[in-house]
Amino acid sequence: MKQLQIIYDEKKCVAAGLCESIDPEHFVINAEKAELIGSRKNKKGIFTLNIDPVGERQRKMIIEAAMSCPVNAISVKDLATNRFIVLSEIKQASSRELTATYNESKEWKLDPKGYFLIRIDQKNKLIEAGHCMERNIVDAKITGKNATNIFNTIIREGLISSQQHAAYLGKELYKAEIAINYNLNYVQDKELRFKK
Repeated sequence: MKQLQIIYDEKKCVAAGLCESIDPEHFVINAEKAELIGSRKNKKGIFTLNIDPVGERQRKMIIEAAMSCPVNAISVKDLATNRFIVLSEIKQASSRELTATYNESKEWKLDPKGYFLIRIDQKNKLIEAGHCMERNIVDAKITGKNATNIFNTIIREGLISSQQHAAYLGKELYKAEIAINYNLNYVQDKELRFKK
C-alpha cells in the first residue's frame, strides 16, 4: 500500500520553483507551471500521485516541497491514516488586520553572515550576487539565470541568516531577473524604470 498521496492543483501554480528545488524527484518546472512527475489528472484537473517513500528523508522532502508552495497548490495526504499532512486549502481563523510600515533607519539590521552586491550581465543574461563580509570585498560570487536558483544556492551554502535579509534579497534578485527579461537597467536598491 502506498503511504503518501501528493495532490497538485496546476491551476493555482505560479511556477515559483520551490517545489522543484526541494524535491526534484517529484516536481519539475515546465514552461509556466510545475509538473508532478508520474501523476494522473482527474476530471477536475487535479493531479494525484500515490507513492511509497523510500525513507524518512524522502518523506520530509515531499512534505517540505508542499509546504513551500507560495500559492498552496500542493497537498500531501497520509494514506495509512487518511489524514492530510499538508492541506492546500487556506482556512482563515479570526485574524488581525495590520497596516504595513517600515522605517529603514530604525529597523534594518545587518546580517551577521554578511551582505550581497547584486548586478546583472545583460549581454549573457545572467544575475551575479557577490557575497561580502566587509568593505565590498567579494569572497563568493553566485551566478545564475534566475532569482530562484541564486536564492536557493545562497541558502544551501549558508550565506544568509536573517529573515529580513532573506526578504530583501528575494526582492532584489527578482528585480534583477525582471530587468534581464525586459532589457531594463538594474541598479541595486533603486526602482526599475520601465520603458514607454
